[in-house]
Amino acid sequence: MNNTKLIVASVLAGLFLSFSVAAANTLDLEDSYRDGDQTVCVYSDGRHTAVVYKDGAGSCPSKHTTH
Repeated sequence: MNNTKLIVASVLAGLFLSFSVAAANTLDLEDSYRDGDQTVCVYSDGRHTAVVYKDGAGSCPSKHTTH
């Protein structure tokens, strides 16, 4: 009986981890530009797009992960 609970818990944990990893998207930097005192970073993977606003100067990271 105890082994059955362990197996069920392991399967559920594996399913949870696979769904949480599948929900994340890694996007590549497509464009960046200045808008006043902010840097605007535009990311895409061909299907999804994200726009990130950074205060102050600085460059955009080459990758962005969404959850």
